[in-house]
Amino acid sequence: MRKQFANGNIWFILAFLVMGLLFVSSSMTYAEQSQVSNIQEFLHNRPFENLLSQINFYYGNSQVSIEHLDYYKFVEFFLRKGAHFFSYFFLAIFWYMGLKNKFRGYYLLFAILSILAAAGFGGLDEAHQMFTPDRTPLFQDVLVNASGAFVGVFLAFVIGGIKRMKQR
Repeated sequence: MRKQFANGNIWFILAFLVMGLLFVSSSMTYAEQSQVSNIQEFLHNRPFENLLSQINFYYGNSQVSIEHLDYYKFVEFFLRKGAHFFSYFFLAIFWYMGLKNKFRGYYLLFAILSILAAAGFGGLDEAHQMFTPDRTPLFQDVLVNASGAFVGVFLAFVIGGIKRMKQR
């Protein structure tokens, strides 16, 4: 198994696994994905409602606030955007790790390619949602995806650079 990590194969497999999960997820309607009932069960006491009720902004063309959405959909909004961010965070890391372990050197090039690949897939994923009932593709989601990809690869690049410096 260690050899699979060393030569990059397992990282590519993980990247394709994430891409498959994202494709399946974007094929599902909002109702099929909704976690509101689980959130209601888990956060039945509405913790931090007073604090959260002060948050009010627009995302796409929709107002995001407890007053507009209700507490549980408001919390779900942030969970969904967190899922966007971290899905592409890991997707980009997996691409980066696969490339850097498969082809030694050129770490900055692989970092840029990994971010672009993940962000590009994020754009395609949002376009795919145009064909899914009850889903709304948003450019803002592509930005969240790309941000996750950037942060993930940035961290992997910096940590890898620190490790390489310590080895010298």
